[in-house]
Amino acid sequence: MNIITSKQAQEKIDQLITETHEPILLKGETLNGVLIAENDWKAIQ
Repeated sequence: MNIITSKQAQEKIDQLITETHEPILLKGETLNGVLIAENDWKAIQ
């Protein structure tokens, strides 16, 4: 899993959405998040 800061994600969100095929851990100052493809999310649901 790739790890980037929330600031980095803001700067290249379009690239992350269109080119990413694996989860990305978004590191925030106090909390973290995970960016995954919509199809992967639907499979989890």
